[in-house]
This record gives sequence, structure tokens and C-alpha cells, in this order.
Amino acid sequence: MGKYSHSKLSTFEQCPFRFKLRYIDKIKPEIEKSIEAHLGTAVHDTLEWIYLKAQKQNPPKIDEVIAFYTDSWKKDFSENIEIVKDLTPEDYFNKGVQFLLNYYQRHFPFQDGTIELEKEISIKLGQNK
Repeated sequence: MGKYSHSKLSTFEQCPFRFKLRYIDKIKPEIEKSIEAHLGTAVHDTLEWIYLKAQKQNPPKIDEVIAFYTDSWKKDFSENIEIVKDLTPEDYFNKGVQFLLNYYQRHFPFQDGTIELEKEISIKLGQNK
């Protein structure tokens, strides 16, 4: 039985062959991580951290959110990261800041009924009999 995430399922929906190469055959792409993927990871990690704090009735202040995002961005950033568009790493970083500011203003204090951040779901697949 395998574990499936939203990104794995999305990859399969977009291109089953790509899913096979990446997750079954374990073939790594030439470009390990794009700037867009890096941005997405840093924002996702920050949102997860926000909700973990909010679940403990301790939602972070906006400056704490930006500091966490900055640390998350720096953690795995490399000057060799693939950038396809005519933008700088700072442009992408600033897009993440703007997204988080907008999200924070719209959703604070993050008591929107979120039950879990990630949930493992097991589905038994087999032949119909």
C-alpha cells in the first residue's frame, strides 16, 4: 500500500506516465526543484505552522509569520535553483510575502473549522467480485 498526497494525485491526473516515472520507477527529474516549487513549499510550510499555532489557541502575529516564511525560504534555497520566467528570486520571495499578508488579513484568527492539516486515508483497491 502506498501513501498518496494531493501533489501525487495531481501529478497522476495531469500525466499518468509522469507519475509512473517519478513515483513508481523513482526516476528523478533533471531539474530537481524549480523556483515555483520552492515558493510553494515555503508558503505551504508557513501556512501549516500558522494553523498548528492557531490550534493551540496561539495564532502568530504577522511579523512572526513573515519571519517563519523567511527562514523557510532560506532553508533550502540555492543560487542554482531553476528559474524559467524573467523574474528574480526576490520577486518570487515577495510574491510569497504578499500571499501570506493577504491570507493572514482574510483568515485571522484561523478558526475556520479546520480539523486536521494532513490526514492519512487508506483505501483498499481490488477486483469487484
